[in-house]
Amino acid sequence: MNYSAIILELKPVIDKALQQLGEEKVDMNITAVKKITNSIISDYFRGTDNAYVNNSLMNINSKFSGRGRAWAKFKVDAESKTWQLIECSLLNAHLEGHDKYFTKNLLDLFQEYGFGWMRFGNTSKKGVLFHLRYKGSKLEESVKVYISKELVLKSIVNLNGVPHKLNLESGIFTKEEAKEIIDIPVDKKELDDMGIFSLADMLGEDDYVPEVFA
Repeated sequence: MNYSAIILELKPVIDKALQQLGEEKVDMNITAVKKITNSIISDYFRGTDNAYVNNSLMNINSKFSGRGRAWAKFKVDAESKTWQLIECSLLNAHLEGHDKYFTKNLLDLFQEYGFGWMRFGNTSKKGVLFHLRYKGSKLEESVKVYISKELVLKSIVNLNGVPHKLNLESGIFTKEEAKEIIDIPVDKKELDDMGIFSLADMLGEDDYVPEVFA
């Protein structure tokens, strides 16, 4: 394969396009540019001619590419198909082996705030993959949810930050374990021998006078 010929043809075009975008002060980064370029090239070799699909996927990849931009935000709305899908995924996550304690807590947290968050994964034929990190944004345990590109463009925006840095959650969730109260029966005679008396014992003594009044 003649790589030199390919480079000679593509480099000037790409350089010119990037320079023009820079002059127009278009917000871009190397990660987004790579993904978009790869998507265009892949579509060409697959023979894809659906411009709307290509542009949609590129917009989605661009939206969640770059440092601090991988987290998505959605509204908690009973009428929203996006929320219905996310809610259903969390409610049934235990059927796939996920810890119900954490998935239910994450659902409650979203409902408390009125919005939720999830981490962008990738785009594929199944749709756009997001990860609901139910043990905290710092940990990778997650419930996977696929959402159509149409719904993503319509109802999902960028969170513009990381959940724990935005003080939405701690980053790592832990189970609150109740302390066990051990009730050990104690013999009254043993207490008497140790000089320990109950209030009932003291009130039962006719000549008992509290020290404060003595």
